[in-house]
Amino acid sequence: NGKIEKGQIVYKSTPIFEAQNLLQKLDDLKPVDIPLSVKISGKEKQPLECIFSAKNISIKVSTTAILEKATKHGLNDETIKSKIGRLGGTGFVLDKIDTTFLDSELFIAPQELNELRRICVQKLKNELQIEPKAEPHRYKIDNVTQEITIAKQAENHFAPKLAFLCSSTKQAELILQENKTTILELPLFISEETQKFLEKNQIVIPHFQSILFEDDFKTAAFCLEKLSKQTSKKQKRLVWCENTGLADFARKAGFDIILGSFSNAANSKSILAYSKLLEITAIIPSSEISYEDINSLILPPNTKLYFPLFSEELLMQSRQCLLHNLSGCKKTLCDHICIKECQKELICKGKSGELLRAIKRKDFYSSLYRINPLSNAKAFNMLKTKIDTWIIDLRFQDETTSKTILKAAENFINQEKCISFVEPFKNTTEKQFWFC
Repeated sequence: NGKIEKGQIVYKSTPIFEAQNLLQKLDDLKPVDIPLSVKISGKEKQPLECIFSAKNISIKVSTTAILEKATKHGLNDETIKSKIGRLGGTGFVLDKIDTTFLDSELFIAPQELNELRRICVQKLKNELQIEPKAEPHRYKIDNVTQEITIAKQAENHFAPKLAFLCSSTKQAELILQENKTTILELPLFISEETQKFLEKNQIVIPHFQSILFEDDFKTAAFCLEKLSKQTSKKQKRLVWCENTGLADFARKAGFDIILGSFSNAANSKSILAYSKLLEITAIIPSSEISYEDINSLILPPNTKLYFPLFSEELLMQSRQCLLHNLSGCKKTLCDHICIKECQKELICKGKSGELLRAIKRKDFYSSLYRINPLSNAKAFNMLKTKIDTWIIDLRFQDETTSKTILKAAENFINQEKCISFVEPFKNTTEKQFWFC
């Protein structure tokens, strides 16, 4: 009945923590963020200046854009705090912001504030030597659970390399003539001419699509089988796979694999898992993670990072026709003939009025791209010791423009010292992250 009778022995368990100290002990386990003070100053027609200070270390950075007279809503403390104060996961916490020396009724694009924050935080981290901690993680690989400790990697000091993504054998030949690393995007139907080109030029990296249904997959696998006959154990051929199933096929066929961004590798754990399961040589991280997150990735031994410097940002790809309603096409079904023969390009608007390109190429599924190519050039200095190879996307460029972009990319990565940032590519869009 739950009662304790007289004469019974009662045992009392001793708590590990005294109740009154439990909350304090839990609080002590939390990492302590470093207080950060920020001073903002600026005048019209001048760059915005920002000084980040923490632990007696100060970093001063200016925007590339200049402050302009506001036509509607100017910069105010609330706007600045909302952008500069986004410090979650950085190890810092905003203590105070001083805008005494910022003139009123001025405007600058919000992304400039985001960029200031990213640069200043990263520089402070470098100065204060804030690094990710080494932690043990458990992974189940091939039904065997292994205890793996991810240790801090030594900083790389390699010279940055470039690779050029082409859409045709003709374009690839032009890049090969320049003695540059050449990647050839392969269509769903791989012609005999393309197959022979790949067999003849073993240094060309074939790029396989992400969406591969039945016959598409068989075609890609057949191409790999034929190429594997030329691959030796001493010098394996690199192939770029966006489809993990095909990547596994390529691994078994003896290729070195670049795993594309559609694998959605967003952290060190996923890269380690892909490294173990697919034995990848290189990986392109997810396009959804920030430059800071990419910089903090810890790579397994002998795994390299590739990253786009100039690229066409793919927003959507579908086996169903994305241009059907836009183009006035009368067909009721997207069939094999559509995929193989149709070739169209249209400009359309998104829900927010943004311009997009809807593209259907022969032997490719229809796709949506941003109106302008994407530039990640602003991330170069932050990531130049992390990224092994920077990708230049030339697929939609003519011969003259391709040569111009090639030269601009070479000049940009070969600059001898850090100079004021100048966007190397024309008519591009700066990468924006949904959480900024």
